[in-house]
Amino acid sequence: MKEEHEEDGTIINDKDIVIKRAEEFYQDLYEHEEGDILDVGVDEVDAALKSIKNGKSFGPDEIVAEMLKCGGDTVIQTLANLSTKCLRANTIPSIWKSANVILH
Repeated sequence: MKEEHEEDGTIINDKDIVIKRAEEFYQDLYEHEEGDILDVGVDEVDAALKSIKNGKSFGPDEIVAEMLKCGGDTVIQTLANLSTKCLRANTIPSIWKSANVILH
C-alpha cells in the first residue's frame, strides 16, 4: 500500500485511515461541482491493470493480475462500471478493505 502522510509529513500506519483517505481522494476526484459523480473511464482501468506487475501473490479473492489482464475489454469495462457504482453509492465491497490496494 502506498504511504500516506499527515500534513506534518508523519507517515500514517493505520490501515483504516489510509483506506478512508483513499475513499475520500477518489470521491473528490470523480465529483463534479454539481455533485454528479463522473464515470470511471476504461482508459483509467486499462492503465491501472497494465501497471500491475505479473507474478505477484493473489489477494483474498484469489484473483491474480494475469487473470484480470487476460480478461480484455470485458473485464476492463466491468471494473470501470463497478468502480463507478462504488463511487456513486459511496461504498466499497467489504473484501476490498482486506485487499492489498495499490494507489496511483
